[in-house]
Order: sequence, then C-alpha cells, then structure tokens
Amino acid sequence: MRFSGGPAVLCALAAVALALTLQISNGMFDERALPLATLASALSVAAALGRPCASPPEAPLRAQAILGAGCAWGLACQLLGNPTFYADPRALTEFRWFAMVGLVLLSAYLCEHLRASLMHARFLMAA
Repeated sequence: MRFSGGPAVLCALAAVALALTLQISNGMFDERALPLATLASALSVAAALGRPCASPPEAPLRAQAILGAGCAWGLACQLLGNPTFYADPRALTEFRWFAMVGLVLLSAYLCEHLRASLMHARFLMAA
C-alpha cells in the first residue's frame, strides 16, 4: 500500500510529532510523550525507507500545511504557556512579543498570491 503524500508529508508529520513530544515533556521522560516519540520515529523510518515516487501536485502543499500548523501550534503554546521550568511568567513579556512576531511572519507564508518583492521581503524578515 502506497501513501499518496510521499516522503515529504511523512517527514512533516514526523517533525510535528517530535515537536509536540518535546512540548509535552520539555525534553525529559514523560509517559504521555512516549507514544508521540515512537510515532515520530516510525514516520521518519517510513519516509526514509519509502521509494521515491512521483508525488501528486498537491503533496508539497500538504507538507507545507502540516508544517505550518505545527509551527503555529508551537508558537501558540509559547504565547499561552510557560516555555521553561524556572522562568517567571511575568518576566516573559519580551519573549512573548518575539513569539507574536513569529506568528505574524508565519501567517505571511499562507499568502499565496504575493508580488515577488513581498515574497523576498517575507523571506528576509524570517531569516
């Protein structure tokens, strides 16, 4: 049975699963994060062992949508939660502004019909 999304979609799903794992466990062992880490590993192996195939035209868009949703979820978690164990939530106002700017820049990538100059500008702002 072949997966219609191709290796790019499997890698995107693996990256999002791994990011969610780290968000849950903060890099430490957590029983709730273990199934997600296993899923991320299985998806990575499946993408690596899968045969390169002619992906359908919508496959890159699927991978982009999965990665965009994962990034938006991660930035929202940084805005709404405490990103570290030891940080004082009141001292994180500057950090939250950076996360908000990141969320705005990420939303700029959802605009498909931009002029070439604006596409270059959003890339430079993200770098």
